[in-house]
Amino acid sequence: MTAPAVLFTDAQHRKTLAAVRSLGRRGIRVAAGECSALALTFFSRYCTGRVVYPNPESHPEGFVSFLQQYLQQRPGTLLVPMDDAALRAINRHRDRLERWLGGMLPAPDRLQVALDKLECARAGRAAGLAVPEFWEPEEARRLRPSPPLLVRPRYSSGGRGITLVRDPSELEGTLQAVQARYGPVMVQRYVGRGDKYNVALLFDRAGRLRASFVERELRCYPPEWGPGTVQQSVWRPDLVAASLKLLRSLGWVGLAEVDFMEDPATGVSWFMEINPRFWASVQLAISSGVDFPHLYYLLATGARVSTHTRYRVGLRCRWLLPGELLYWLRQRRQGLPPDFWRWDRDTVPDIPARDDPGPVLGFWLTCLPYLLDARRREFVLRRESR
Repeated sequence: MTAPAVLFTDAQHRKTLAAVRSLGRRGIRVAAGECSALALTFFSRYCTGRVVYPNPESHPEGFVSFLQQYLQQRPGTLLVPMDDAALRAINRHRDRLERWLGGMLPAPDRLQVALDKLECARAGRAAGLAVPEFWEPEEARRLRPSPPLLVRPRYSSGGRGITLVRDPSELEGTLQAVQARYGPVMVQRYVGRGDKYNVALLFDRAGRLRASFVERELRCYPPEWGPGTVQQSVWRPDLVAASLKLLRSLGWVGLAEVDFMEDPATGVSWFMEINPRFWASVQLAISSGVDFPHLYYLLATGARVSTHTRYRVGLRCRWLLPGELLYWLRQRRQGLPPDFWRWDRDTVPDIPARDDPGPVLGFWLTCLPYLLDARRREFVLRRESR
């Protein structure tokens, strides 16, 4: 019997490349989709189908209609949404796409909680996690909480739009500016910077835990609160337990990554958000011994899966292109960390691969539209305003 094929969305993302390689190396037929004909994953030898669809952010209806038509022509294909815009569009039209999702998404209202940063904060507080104080814009205007504060888009990823407010007189202008650019916002107490931890959990269709993994972000771009450029696998059963408590309160199935920031002075692990899909640095989990893309595929196709909660600790993964390159360009005059040039047997890259060199060339080719388009450049380089 032929194994079901897969369509991953968001082929430009490194996490999609990691997932395609994971399945492709096992002989599973894998296609990837993107709203551009140039995308990182398209250059992988393991990507057997390259699909260009309408932009799920600006044309969600067209995106869903395209997927529905594509999948109807390919019975048995598993659809795996990889990033927020695709996930939001699919969640709004679950009745049209449910049969291809493999039962690996939580109920639409539960998923919507995770996609909304404000509802995430409320869920975290209800579950008893430590959550920085937060307010809706009108409430913040009325109560006037003392800075420092963060204005955060409710629907964004990668740290985009997060803005630090240090002066009370700046709050109103910041609220208006961030909302005009990113849509609905929330206000949250800024609790300082600390170690960031990402907890990945995978549940089967019955809500039983089937895999867990924790990583610590060692370096980020932008350094303030952007996505990690270097992560390290760590052992934090306390954070796994807190994440389980939260996700079980939501009746979760499928995949989620829960983010925490640990206050170095008090040791408090502040809950920050839920990412209800594959996270950017999934390659580290795969290299550490927990192959989330393959486990997800097995669960979605009805296979039995044992529980995977043990993995190699201390392995590092570097996002070289463009994460560490951008970090170097920004920080080189201020001084780089002592371990910046470190590379040893405990460090793996997430894009270069000996058996799949194409994506490195693909990265440089996909840079061209970003170099020529100011809006795209800003999307990559500017994630926060201060």
